[in-house]
Amino acid sequence: SPIQESLYILEKELGKQSILNLENIGLTENDFTDYIHPNICGAKKITNQLAEKLMESELDTKKP
Repeated sequence: SPIQESLYILEKELGKQSILNLENIGLTENDFTDYIHPNICGAKKITNQLAEKLMESELDTKKP
């Protein structure tokens, strides 16, 4: 997909540490309005996963 291709390019240019890998969040064809743009349901799934990852990251940076 175009998103995966873009992530691959960014990973090569910036390194793997700069890429946030989302786990399988159950996106289906019904979660997209077209080939690459999520609809409201898809956006909600992605946003929830991003929020969880950011919270984990925030907690990791506060550990002594």
